[in-house]
Amino acid sequence: MSLIEVSFIIESDSPGDLASFYEKVSEAKASQGLSSEHYVINKSHEFKIQIYRSSKKRISPIKGFASAVCFQKKTNLDPISEVKRWSENLISIGARTIDAPRLEPFGAELWMIDPEGNAFLLMMTSL
Repeated sequence: MSLIEVSFIIESDSPGDLASFYEKVSEAKASQGLSSEHYVINKSHEFKIQIYRSSKKRISPIKGFASAVCFQKKTNLDPISEVKRWSENLISIGARTIDAPRLEPFGAELWMIDPEGNAFLLMMTSL
């Protein structure tokens, strides 16, 4: 029996550019995947993001609703301040916020949109 790997996959009009964006968000390196229009970011053995340009024969999903990725960090500081600081760095490379950071029992969260309109979540958990 073979091992099943779980990853997030994002359809993209410009996979190389979007892979560069997610390299910065995840602080991991992207590598060429199965073709020149496919990139894989291995954050760990258990977590992968795949970014690809779909076949023109296939109907694409509605932008922003194809998938979502959650990026999580831990802090012993104020989680709202920390998630705001984190988001400011991402805004400088093309991200946008969907709503204001929200304080939750686990810490703070903030929904954002990448340069191509795909939603992703920043989660700052308290130590």
